[in-house]
Amino acid sequence: MQWVVIDHIHAPNLVSYARDRGLSSPHNPADLLPRVAAEHLSQRLLDFWIETDRCTSKAFLIVDTLPHLRPQYAFRHGHSVDAWSVPDATLFAFDFANIHESIIAHEIAHLWIDLVEDCEDYRSPVDWLDTARAQQILFIQSFVLDRKVNQVVRERGFDLSIFAEHSRQAISNFTKATLLGHCPPTRPEAVMNALMIASALLEQEDGLHSKEASETHAPVLCYDGSMASALRLLRDAVPEIYDLAERFVAAVQKHGTDNREQIRHAIDECLIIAFEFTGDPLNLETELHEDAPNETYQLDKMPDFLPGWPVRAKIEANKIRAKLRVGNNAPHRLSQNLSGAMQIEFLHPCGAWTSPVIVPHAPYVPQLSAPHSALPPGLRHLPPAVLNLLPETVRTQQPPKTGMHAMQTGVPPVIPSQVPQLPAIPALPDMSASWFGASSKPPYGRSYMAGVGLWLSEARLQEQLDLREHPYTYANNNPLSFVDPEGTHACATFKGGPCAYAESVGDHGTDLGGIICCDGKKHVCLWTSNYPVGTRPGIHKCNNVHESDHLNDVNCPKSGYCRPPFKAGVNGNKEECKAFVLHLQCFKKEQNKECSKLTGTAKQDCVKHYTWWRCVYCKMMKNTFKCTKAQINKVCGGCK
Repeated sequence: MQWVVIDHIHAPNLVSYARDRGLSSPHNPADLLPRVAAEHLSQRLLDFWIETDRCTSKAFLIVDTLPHLRPQYAFRHGHSVDAWSVPDATLFAFDFANIHESIIAHEIAHLWIDLVEDCEDYRSPVDWLDTARAQQILFIQSFVLDRKVNQVVRERGFDLSIFAEHSRQAISNFTKATLLGHCPPTRPEAVMNALMIASALLEQEDGLHSKEASETHAPVLCYDGSMASALRLLRDAVPEIYDLAERFVAAVQKHGTDNREQIRHAIDECLIIAFEFTGDPLNLETELHEDAPNETYQLDKMPDFLPGWPVRAKIEANKIRAKLRVGNNAPHRLSQNLSGAMQIEFLHPCGAWTSPVIVPHAPYVPQLSAPHSALPPGLRHLPPAVLNLLPETVRTQQPPKTGMHAMQTGVPPVIPSQVPQLPAIPALPDMSASWFGASSKPPYGRSYMAGVGLWLSEARLQEQLDLREHPYTYANNNPLSFVDPEGTHACATFKGGPCAYAESVGDHGTDLGGIICCDGKKHVCLWTSNYPVGTRPGIHKCNNVHESDHLNDVNCPKSGYCRPPFKAGVNGNKEECKAFVLHLQCFKKEQNKECSKLTGTAKQDCVKHYTWWRCVYCKMMKNTFKCTKAQINKVCGGCK
């Protein structure tokens, strides 16, 4: 496979969308990604891609997430498809440095189970600003849907061994990190680990790891590298997480994943289990809402297929073709049933015509007004519904073999636009308006969960091995260039200090600030790269007040580097509420101080900027941290 860059488009992710939503100009430079076109795909992948592409009017956009250049916004092995947030586009986001044909097929299959098999769960979080909670919902949906997706990928003849290998690597990394002393720092991360284990258990059931008993791997401590050995160790080392994984597996097996109803029940049970585990139960009725598919049916990808029909009817006809599995170029013929509804049949590769199927949204076709005897002899056997769709010039003369001959014989006309091509790539240089438009939803998609687990486990293992390199890490593993006579961690001598070190290794994630431990000392950090362009100085100052209030809520080890969790006995939600009160009281002072110096539009923009930030944090106080009414009323006046 090869990939050619066409241009660049703004494609926000969930985090940048939540952060930039209130800004007058939502163009975040970090969201400008290369849009690419595919070349030299295998016929198997090309057929699957085209067959799926014809089942939607949305343009297919493919971008490279560039995780090596923007680690705070993307991660290695991160692949996803978002077909639901924008009315006129489907966004495929791939890490092209770590791509495989089957992974592309996996993301296409997410569309397939939505468009063709009608199995997608259209529910999404009500509160998108709580990105961590929203992401957990989306990951659990992807975990359950992946069961159905992998079945489709297998049926289409793709190699699933890459999924098994990524899963094995993730479990192996997590096992090694656990044996080296790693424990998930938060319960939401423990949920992610449990989903990773649950996927491996389901894959074992499907036979993806059946050959590992005869494989040999380099031993690590008492771990021989096999999936079975790893799962046994994890069952004993992290029993609470393993038990959670088994509960996820039981939920999927109990309900099944054959249709939308089964999938939805499985997702519901997994969501309830996960959020009860994190200590913040999810109300399925109030915290999720269901949206109909977001599609405008504007782009006609096959103008010569069923000419004169509305785009939506053509899409429905192609969905029928896909469900029947007759191939992209199967000949078709039309008819009317007794009630006048349009029906379509396709010629199966075995040589038989399929049963006629009614095409939803097909145009109403009245009876012909011209005498039947006035038609050319070659057309008289055709039903009126078909004849009325033909141009007048065709009705009055013998059709050419490349046109009406197809209607008589069932052989499709040979028209250049009907020759299989890659999915349409229209000229869309800037998609930010679509994501931030009135009809858009927050950007969200279905992730390649094996890649998510692999990335997370790699990061944690590398942390345990220190400096993400090797157990021998004296002087950054480069004693020719560095010395370390005092044995201090690299965070202590890193250019820019411990906070810059945390950012360099990606531990800041998408957070605006946090506490860092470096060789026994606590450091309050603000990661300005995660702030929207143009954030006012007072915003930074007050975020520093918030993080400083947490200094007494954490403990640091005497040596080494980490981002510490709340110490034992500390109620994290209560401490966050207390810090937010101080935070927003600071906002009021800084707003008065900064905005009072301005006049006119500049002053209005200043007040608007502070108000937007304040209301975002107030929503977090209410929905995420469940702060008391007294705390909210004290600092959130004017925010809904």
